[in-house]
Amino acid sequence: VLTLVLLCVAPRTHGNACEWTAPTGDKFDLSGLSHKDYWMIQDSQKNFRYYLNVCKNSKLPKECVDGHVKPSPALQVEAKSWKHVCKDLASLDVQTFNLLDPKDAQKGFEMTYGGGDKCGSTPREIRFHFICSPHFDEGPLQIFETTKSCHYNVTWATKHGCPVGKSLFFGLGGGSTSSSSSSGGWISSFFRFFFFGLFAYVLAGCAFLKYTNPDVPVGLGTCPNVEFWISALEMGMSFGATAMQKVKEKVTGSAPPDPEFEDKYPMGKDQADEDFEDDEEDL
Repeated sequence: VLTLVLLCVAPRTHGNACEWTAPTGDKFDLSGLSHKDYWMIQDSQKNFRYYLNVCKNSKLPKECVDGHVKPSPALQVEAKSWKHVCKDLASLDVQTFNLLDPKDAQKGFEMTYGGGDKCGSTPREIRFHFICSPHFDEGPLQIFETTKSCHYNVTWATKHGCPVGKSLFFGLGGGSTSSSSSSGGWISSFFRFFFFGLFAYVLAGCAFLKYTNPDVPVGLGTCPNVEFWISALEMGMSFGATAMQKVKEKVTGSAPPDPEFEDKYPMGKDQADEDFEDDEEDL
């Protein structure tokens, strides 16, 4: 059981992934954008051509077949120079994911490939911004290069930028491979992990007790520490009822009924008012 839990919560740290599960539990699938050759796009000044792919390397264009360029999912070729210098911008083995908006997976997500040709001492990297557009799928729209950091940004509106469903164990595994996950995502992941571990513990305990005591009928008697869990449930329900009462008092501004008052005046407030008036007449 421990091995199963560890497999479920282990983050995905290797590259070349087409599928990703966000910390919110939303699943994304880029396999529909994996081109048999490449997607070609030019920058706004038409100085460079870019040959891009996802999930696999781009097919080398003729300018890059001299053997000096390693396979890459993103290649840059000088368009206006007669030399047509070719550079690889990234490697499939260096890959990270993030949501565009940590609170709203419906806006899309971003994927970064790193480990490209050195730009000074810094490897080049390219980041794809997949914008969720259910009815638009025309390939990458535009690309920008940050020359100082040799970082490239691709804007890509596509239906594949939209979530395709929820993970069965969402928040437990396959989360963001970068360090930018929000604290809320970590907190929710902790509780999901806790309840999943609790479920695995009870299930494994019941199976073990049934295996070691085959004559015991299936039921609460085969669950581990059943007395403890029943008492814990009762305590939880009592705590919940008390908390609800406190909230009700806070919202309505009323206090809970006094048990002694109810015993003395079973007919309620009207009976108490009558007794009070009788006492005043006696005085």
